[in-house]
Amino acid sequence: MVGVVLSAAFILGGTCAALIPSGVMTLIQVAFVLIIALLLLSVAAMPVFLTALKQLASKLNGSSNDATSKNVVDKSSHI
Repeated sequence: MVGVVLSAAFILGGTCAALIPSGVMTLIQVAFVLIIALLLLSVAAMPVFLTALKQLASKLNGSSNDATSKNVVDKSSHI
């Protein structure tokens, strides 16, 4: 999943970088802002966000390997 996001960010960054030689200041500024935003997203935000979503999904599905979840299962099996 991370590879798909990184490759999409790389392609979009390359597309925006093609705007830089145009000479139009507005296009150059938009290209730089988008490239910096993509770098921040792919390097800082996305790994943290995807890891948090993966852990949240595993806790919601009950497939967590915590000792607390094992205790809950053990207590419910004695009832």
